[in-house]
Amino acid sequence: MSNVLKKIETKLDQAISDLEQMNNNNLLKIIDDLEGIKQIILIEDCTRLSSQLNWLSKKENKNDI
Repeated sequence: MSNVLKKIETKLDQAISDLEQMNNNNLLKIIDDLEGIKQIILIEDCTRLSSQLNWLSKKENKNDI
């Protein structure tokens, strides 16, 4: 994961944790939104990593020929 994405994920984790500790039902929507943002970041990072692995695999296949 890139350094920036890791920092964002860490900050989101902290914000979610802080909101959960407030134990206020009105905050559930905000918590869900923050967890959704975190999920988008994780999916984007997995997609980027998958693309890199695919590129490396293609490169290795060309070198084997």
